[in-house]
Order: sequence, then C-alpha cells, then structure tokens
Amino acid sequence: MSDRRHGLRNQPLSYRAIERFALSARSALLQDRPLTAAVSGIDLFEGLDELEIQVEERVLRVNYAVNYLATGIEGMSTYDSDRDEILVTLDHDTYLSLVEGTPRALFCLCHELGHVCVHSLKLVELSSIPHEVAALNRGEVSAHRAYEDTEWQANAFAAAFLMPAAGLAELERIRGVLTAEELTRSFNVSFDAARIRLDSFRVRRSELLQR
Repeated sequence: MSDRRHGLRNQPLSYRAIERFALSARSALLQDRPLTAAVSGIDLFEGLDELEIQVEERVLRVNYAVNYLATGIEGMSTYDSDRDEILVTLDHDTYLSLVEGTPRALFCLCHELGHVCVHSLKLVELSSIPHEVAALNRGEVSAHRAYEDTEWQANAFAAAFLMPAAGLAELERIRGVLTAEELTRSFNVSFDAARIRLDSFRVRRSELLQR
C-alpha cells in the first residue's frame, strides 16, 4: 500500500470506495469467514470460479490458473475474449508459496483480485493490466496521483480484503488495543502491510466503517 505510483491511470477512488469493493468481494467469496480471521489463500484461489463480475451490461465469470510467468511477475489478471471470462493466473512458485501460507503470496493473490474487482472494465478494454508499466516506472514520479493508480488501488484493495475495517474494530473491542504485530498474527500478513493498514485505519476510521 505504498504511495509510489507505478501503474496505469484509473478513475480516482477513495479509501471508502475501495473498502466497499473489498467487502463485496469477501461477501461473495468468503460468506462464512469472520472478518477477524485470516483468509485461506488456497481456498480463496480455488474458489474464484464462484465469482461473477458486472462489467457495464455484462456479467463475466472469473477463473484461475497456475503457469510459469515471466521473471518478476508473481501473478496477473487477464481477460480472455474467447471464453469471455477474467482469468487470475499465479506463477508456479507463487502458487507453491500460497499453499505454504506465505503472506507475500496471499497478498499477491488479493492484489490480483483487486484488479479483477476494481479494474474489470480496464481489463476488458486492454486484455490485461500490463505489469511492464509497474517495472519501468518503479521509483519514478508519475503524472497521476496515488489514488488514481491501478497498482496503488489494487494494493489498497488487498489490504482491505485481508484486514477489513470492521474486523479491525472488532479486534480492537476484544483486545483493547491494536498493534501491527497483532494484525500480522491475526491476518497472516507481513509486518509492513499490517503497519500501513493500521495507520490508515487510525486516520480514516470513521470513513472506513461508514455503512
């Protein structure tokens, strides 16, 4: 959830809008999973074919695959015009890490799910969100703002999906105080992801919890 901007320009989205995207996806894919519990990466991945995405007047199915991707690409989302579906593909090594429960692989999967849920129209238009944009622009100053950036938005979605604001509020009620270490243990995320999400929750609590 870094503020670096290294993706394509997209319509600006607020934290609250991204939170709603994430909650909607959790409702569709993890109906019985408490908001205070960690997500099972392999169950999420293999359940993606239960997801349907509204794209303008059409409803697209989502599917999943494992393949050997280009060096440095851990996962990608593409639109298959022949099958008229959106496909989430994980690199073979990323998939193995997901099976092992590695936080990085889980966040990668949810990042790609963010592209599916938030950038579905752009996926249909372009067939994919080109990862080479991220590679070429990494560390450079972009002409667009963070909240307009596809990679930033997908990261924000992943954080909201894995650590829902309502789940954080409930954990806080139970534990009395939240720490990044607590989020790391509870949600199977990296310390950096937990710290950034917790900082965002503290600053934007009322916005993120708004119904």
